[in-house]
Amino acid sequence: MPSAASRQWVLISEIFGSDISVFDGYFSGMQSMRRRLLKLAASAMGYLGSLASPRLAIVGDGVAWGTGFIQILPKLPFKLFAKELARGRPVIFIAHNDQKGLFSDLQFDRDAPLHSLLNGNESLTISGSRSGQRVFAHIGKGDAGRSAIHRHAEGLSKARASLMETTLVRKIANPVERFDRGPVSVFMQTFLGGQRVLPSDDGRFLDLLGKTKEPLLQVHEATVDHDTGPETELLARMRADLSLIEDNKVRALATAILAETESWMDARRPPSVRVHGDFTMANLLFDEFDNVTAIVDWEWTRAKGCAGFDAMHIAIAAVADHQRCELASIACDLIAGEGSPQIIDYLDAVLPMLDMKRADIPNLAKLYWLNLLFRGGVWTMPPNSGWWHKMISPMLALRGVQ
Repeated sequence: MPSAASRQWVLISEIFGSDISVFDGYFSGMQSMRRRLLKLAASAMGYLGSLASPRLAIVGDGVAWGTGFIQILPKLPFKLFAKELARGRPVIFIAHNDQKGLFSDLQFDRDAPLHSLLNGNESLTISGSRSGQRVFAHIGKGDAGRSAIHRHAEGLSKARASLMETTLVRKIANPVERFDRGPVSVFMQTFLGGQRVLPSDDGRFLDLLGKTKEPLLQVHEATVDHDTGPETELLARMRADLSLIEDNKVRALATAILAETESWMDARRPPSVRVHGDFTMANLLFDEFDNVTAIVDWEWTRAKGCAGFDAMHIAIAAVADHQRCELASIACDLIAGEGSPQIIDYLDAVLPMLDMKRADIPNLAKLYWLNLLFRGGVWTMPPNSGWWHKMISPMLALRGVQ
């Protein structure tokens, strides 16, 4: 299975009308000293080549599933190139052909750098300048990419419609346009101010996590429904798609967790709300005072979702990023009635605001684990061959399954 990184580089090549087959193997995850030196040498050769012929330069913290912040520059200044090499980060240069590339269709200003968040679902998000105005463009390739772009466009429209009567709608982008160019699909939306923040110290981490309570409460107050059972469509789709899980042991495990979650839903009857579906720090923008200025990436939003799901999602994802732990392992700890004190403290503070209780945490964690399993490995292509093991092994250990 090709890695998410290699699929994303092929997508970048498709967008800019470039051939990067020469870089096959260059983006391997191996980080031996010899490979690092080879990468840095390739960067130097790429820079020399860019002086003779136009090449796009890609700098940043690499390419990874769901992360990978990069910057795409029409021309790379030597000082920035030297700075990247000094930090030990290779610079990628790709030749581009303006005649057949998608660049002209995007109508981005020629000299403006593009900032990109690469995703694992056969798509990437680029922000650029268009007629002097900043816009986001979600770009996908092939059937999977087209589905992702459709989810982005539909999700954004539904989120705005659900929250139109609230002040929160100002933190949600407006659709601009959508078009297809061969196998590539594009959805553009207005640019939102603010910056992504990846907390590195305990104090800032807890402060940022606390700032996410307000938008959660606003979405809850605007969309809460106590009379309709939540997640009926999501759980029905999961049950229908159990057959897509090829491994018998994994399918049996997912079937059991799904049945337990359905039973809890029927007995507990938690409130239904509009759910973001991927509510993480990476999908929030903050101002200089660490207040949330924008909520982006409504690709996986759903109506009549379970209250507390987004709170569980951001708590697990934030702690996983901060402590460099696996998402599934954290979820399984919560299912077992344990878990990080930071998560428990956060959920103790926010769940009562959402008409939920601490006793709901294990079952919310089961719903979160099912979401990880289906969204990341059944409904979209997993990022690499080791993904299933990371998702499944903690749950198998929790259940005592050999």
